[in-house]
Amino acid sequence: TRVHKIKTAFSHQASKTSSSTSFNLTASITMVKELSYTTISLVLDSWEEVRHVKNFEETVGTILFRSLFKKSPKAKVLFGFPTDIDTDSDELLRSKRFLMHAS
Repeated sequence: TRVHKIKTAFSHQASKTSSSTSFNLTASITMVKELSYTTISLVLDSWEEVRHVKNFEETVGTILFRSLFKKSPKAKVLFGFPTDIDTDSDELLRSKRFLMHAS
């Protein structure tokens, strides 16, 4: 089932993390159990569609970070950007630092 696939993915992720990385598998599985089958199915289907977008990691990362920075400009500092940099500027969107975080 899809729930089993998600649990397997979490277990795989947990095995890849080092001891210095905090990954709480039990809490993650608990969250999965609390999600409905429909929600899980929609998330998996959505990500499957996104995977077909050319250069999807960078594309999705760029959308995510632009949205984060627009909603919370102070978050830019956490990623090494000045708070006054324009979220839509080429300076930001083409910078190596931004692309590293977005990809």
